[in-house]
Amino acid sequence: MHTVANLAFSFNGAEGTLPPKKAIFRFQATAEESLRATCQTENVKCVKHATGYNLEGDWGHVIEIMRICREVVLERHQGGDMNAPQFQMSITMGTRLDKHSTLENKLESVEKKAQNLKDSM
Repeated sequence: MHTVANLAFSFNGAEGTLPPKKAIFRFQATAEESLRATCQTENVKCVKHATGYNLEGDWGHVIEIMRICREVVLERHQGGDMNAPQFQMSITMGTRLDKHSTLENKLESVEKKAQNLKDSM
């Protein structure tokens, strides 16, 4: 089953403090490295955005990629090279049953609706 997912990350330091920027960059780099490698292997489209990634592909592959990404980030953190004890992944997934949906379709639809709204003002 084809799905489109939004995967967003957030990081917190000890007792609700923010971790140093260097630690956040390490988390992001680790997550991106894991996602890119696994997406290529699993034939899943991966597009970076402001707070994470959009993934598009087979439902099972997308779920597996998110699992692997989480494990890689947590393993590296437990190894001590990142200083952010709280790592959160927020996931939104959508599957269309009436038609094939892609990231491009969704973006085109939003842009068209925004243009129609702008034209009607």
